[in-house]
Amino acid sequence: GMALLVVALFLAVASHAQESTAPVSFSVGDDGRARIEVPSAADRYHVLYYRSDPDDAATESPVALHMGADGGVTLTEPLGVGAGGAYRVATYRKNAPGDTDGDGTDDLAELARADKTARAPFNDGVPFDKEDGALAIPDMATFQELSFQGIPWEPHLRGLEYIKLIFEYDGIVQYDESGTLGPGNIPLRVYYVNSNTYQHHLRFKEAILGAEYAYSSSSTGVMVYHPYVRAPNGEVGVFRYNHYFPRAYSHFENVEKFHEMMAADMPFLRGNLVYGPLPAGLESYKKQKAKYDASRVAVMLDGDLAQSVFEPVNVAVGFGLLRVLAPGERPTFRDIAILRTLPNDLPAVGGVISLVPQTPLSHVNLRAVQDGAPNAYIGNALEDATISALIGRYVRFEVKAGTKARRAHYTIREATAEEVAAHHAARRPAGAQTPSRNLSVTTYKDLDDIAFADSDAFGVKAANVATLRTFGFADGTVPDGYALPFYFYDAFMTHNGFYADVDELLADTDFQADIATRDAELKKLRRRIENGTVPDWMADELAALQAEFPAGTSIRCRSSTNNEDLPGFSGAGLYDSYTHHPSEGHLSKSVKQVFASLWNLRAFEEREFYRIDHKAAAMGVLMHPNYSGEQANGVAVSDDPFYGTEDRFYVNAQVGEDLVTNPSSASVPEELLLGVGETFTTTLVQPSNLVADDARVLTEAHTATLQAALRIIHQRFLTLYEVAEDEEFAMEIEFKITADDTFAVKQARPWVY
Repeated sequence: GMALLVVALFLAVASHAQESTAPVSFSVGDDGRARIEVPSAADRYHVLYYRSDPDDAATESPVALHMGADGGVTLTEPLGVGAGGAYRVATYRKNAPGDTDGDGTDDLAELARADKTARAPFNDGVPFDKEDGALAIPDMATFQELSFQGIPWEPHLRGLEYIKLIFEYDGIVQYDESGTLGPGNIPLRVYYVNSNTYQHHLRFKEAILGAEYAYSSSSTGVMVYHPYVRAPNGEVGVFRYNHYFPRAYSHFENVEKFHEMMAADMPFLRGNLVYGPLPAGLESYKKQKAKYDASRVAVMLDGDLAQSVFEPVNVAVGFGLLRVLAPGERPTFRDIAILRTLPNDLPAVGGVISLVPQTPLSHVNLRAVQDGAPNAYIGNALEDATISALIGRYVRFEVKAGTKARRAHYTIREATAEEVAAHHAARRPAGAQTPSRNLSVTTYKDLDDIAFADSDAFGVKAANVATLRTFGFADGTVPDGYALPFYFYDAFMTHNGFYADVDELLADTDFQADIATRDAELKKLRRRIENGTVPDWMADELAALQAEFPAGTSIRCRSSTNNEDLPGFSGAGLYDSYTHHPSEGHLSKSVKQVFASLWNLRAFEEREFYRIDHKAAAMGVLMHPNYSGEQANGVAVSDDPFYGTEDRFYVNAQVGEDLVTNPSSASVPEELLLGVGETFTTTLVQPSNLVADDARVLTEAHTATLQAALRIIHQRFLTLYEVAEDEEFAMEIEFKITADDTFAVKQARPWVY
């Protein structure tokens, strides 16, 4: 149970206007705030007081003012109830109002002021013009009027929305012998600086408080609004403030008093005011942590801000039908899909909102990048009234990058069917595309006998892995293996009459019109392919290929098509790979599974969107010994496409087999930026959440090997792809640290900008 004492105290005063009001009921809401039901009438109003120590009247502060209503009202306040304390309710008749802050102006007269920022019944400061600042911030609109969003003179506030604060004390500020603010300095009030008018606290002090007075009786701070960070009570959107000068941090009692004042001045808060000690004040905070923990002062340190519910993953604009995908449901390329999990088999979509964090190099995002679709993690999307009201409607969804002046953000609004149609018509290629498929190579080949130019017969994945083997890397860096050419797939499809099945499907109006029908019919086609018969000559070739591997080897059979890993079309994650274990018998079993994956719904939809001729698509198979028990896996790009830094490689890595390309929902990978030069620096952008606090997924030796490999891979493929000097170009690789600590590259494809 909550150790909260609720009392209705009545302090005797001379005025007949104030009455003792006993609560009818007391409860605590989901957000941790008190709900106190009291009897009332329309000619009354109520002031709610809270004291942190029920036995000490000095700890009491007014926390909320509520107008009365006939019958009764439920009182609440901006902060949560805390671990222990007491409330009292003072009730006034409106025709004989009180003066809660004792400034000579009664409560109702203060609330009647035209300027909202001067409606400050709990702040006894002398009102001044809104152009200068405020005594109270009654609503979010007022906060936005006063807050600064632009390029401030202090670099640490870039991209943040903030208001500067002045904390005023009673009399001359006294410091004790240790140089810290003495406990005798009684907090009086807080001034909220219009931070568009005054970029410097000092200018406000000189203009409003008077220079001499300002130096001696106040300290300064800043309040930053973090719209996408979850507060400790679960609310999304945090108002986090600090005190600038270490001397002012020292006494918890002062911080607590100012915390109560600010909350009372901002009645629209919902328990989401938090104190963020600056680095210089951390020691003081740690010494008094027990006091903070027992109080209503919620604390968020710098590291806690990472708990954001919004992360832009791909910056773009999309139009489509906003849908929450149930497990197993399929979106179309005209949908903006809200995902509860990150599937590896997502078809082309108009945009993605995920309720779980993503990695920039996940398959979901690589397809979003390729398709130019907006993609963001918005953890509270279903709680957000703006988003939830638009579910089932056409929307325009945009993910915007952060700038020096403004943080990254998203916008969403309703859209017309015409806007949606026009957007998607412009996205799709105008004419049909026929990928080249060379069927003249009729036998499998060792990777060492396959050249870069042979991608038209073996697929880009196989040709690029074969090409990597010519770059002079240490043994074991690039797998040794074989590849099946497209000829095998084409001969198999013809032998079983499956091309006729495809023709039938493409001519079926139900198949064309309905994604559920497409999904069901493609499943049936895949089953037929997996159960198809291979001609005798092919069975003999595959048996011979299987015998090339040492007995007992598990063979990784990887898709390698003529419509993936191409400049401008990555096809990442469209097709499936399978491991053929010795116990599974003839190699044809796994080869047919890879063939069948050409007809996945996600792959079909992607080809359809890009108007790629389905029957010209062909599947090759890359084969090499299977890796198992790897220490780490990762993806790296020979550029920095996410932060846009110059001369940096971008890297994601994770421990074990928790794939960066298809992460589990709780997995946060290590994120690195590597300098591109011979002597390079490593910047840790974000640590993995699956290793100890100070540990790293990639050792310094692995990082150096990776960086050297990226430099070579970038340069050699730049030449092979004959990239013009002014063209953007980078290679993306998938790599592993194997069980025996070897750095291995398993794939290389051009990055799609």
